[in-house]
Amino acid sequence: MRIAFLIESLGAGGAERQMVNLATGLFERGHDIAVAYYDDRQFFRPMLEEAGIEPVFLNELRTFSRVRKVAGWLKSYKPDLVQSYLRGSNLTAEWASVFGKRYKLVVSERSMYGWYPYQISKYGFAHQNVMNHVADWMVLNSHHSMENLKKYAPLMVQKASVIWNIADLETFRPLPGKKDRGKPFRFVAVSSYHRCKNAPRVAGAVRRLVEDGYTEFKVTWLGRIPEKPEPEDEYRKVDTYLKRHDLSRYFETPGRQSNVHEYLQKADALLHVTKFEGLPNAVVEGMASGLPIVASRVSDVPRMVTNGENGFLCDAYDVDSIVAVMKSCMDSEQEDLVRMGRVSRQRAERMFNKEHFLDNYENLYARLLAFR
Repeated sequence: MRIAFLIESLGAGGAERQMVNLATGLFERGHDIAVAYYDDRQFFRPMLEEAGIEPVFLNELRTFSRVRKVAGWLKSYKPDLVQSYLRGSNLTAEWASVFGKRYKLVVSERSMYGWYPYQISKYGFAHQNVMNHVADWMVLNSHHSMENLKKYAPLMVQKASVIWNIADLETFRPLPGKKDRGKPFRFVAVSSYHRCKNAPRVAGAVRRLVEDGYTEFKVTWLGRIPEKPEPEDEYRKVDTYLKRHDLSRYFETPGRQSNVHEYLQKADALLHVTKFEGLPNAVVEGMASGLPIVASRVSDVPRMVTNGENGFLCDAYDVDSIVAVMKSCMDSEQEDLVRMGRVSRQRAERMFNKEHFLDNYENLYARLLAFR
């Protein structure tokens, strides 16, 4: 198959990681793969190049010019199928198809139907919803999003399916021989400071824990620190709070790191108490790393994490609930934490297997191309 991938950027995001995993995996299976992006964030470009794929940078952020440029690129490449990722790229691919579509178009929705109406304006949602009908198929990465699709776009359900994310089970794996808990107990959060990620409530929970006498722990939050304030970003709010209450020794913010797997291998638990989600890569990678998961009860997380079996679930909007699960994790016997981590790894190997992931996409593409 000749497959073109379109995404906004190759920045260090979860959707970008999944797209790169899919593109390189299909390339290894012998398919002809092309990748294009139009925003100059380049984090994953070396990974594509090392795999033998030379991504095309279209360098165009203006909407209508971008659509024309993408249409021209697709006309030149002549793909059998186009796979786009994220809302902006989906819209671009859908509008580009107006110029004459001789390929199948699959759009990948990571969070639009999972987050609406929390994160998307009514106009933006309506525009995207209408344009999604241009696509031949939609892949969602959570069953929660599928339930919302049934509610908000019932006509799309007949050409949509759920494919969970892949985990890099080789990179994200337990550290051999690690059996003792850290001193202090180490929670690692892998997340941006976007308001949906709930960092201020986690900071509030840290303060409560210290007030309750829990002083042998540390939260390490791995996420991009913006150079200047951004509308949806809460890093400065969190930083001010930590300094005001002298909590920096309990909550550290080293910024985004390229060696996330090493942080997870040294951690005692993954912390991910977001307000809403698609399918969180942080939880997927925490499970693959053999960690107990402390997470909020959102999206498909309850399908991945079971209270007491491989982690603890809480209400993201309730600081008391966040405090309670962090205490439960820290108060657990070490043998129980080891058992939970083992269950997490076993579930990750079953749920987020690379070959199964690639098989799902190959089978979907083959079905669509059979009806050209």
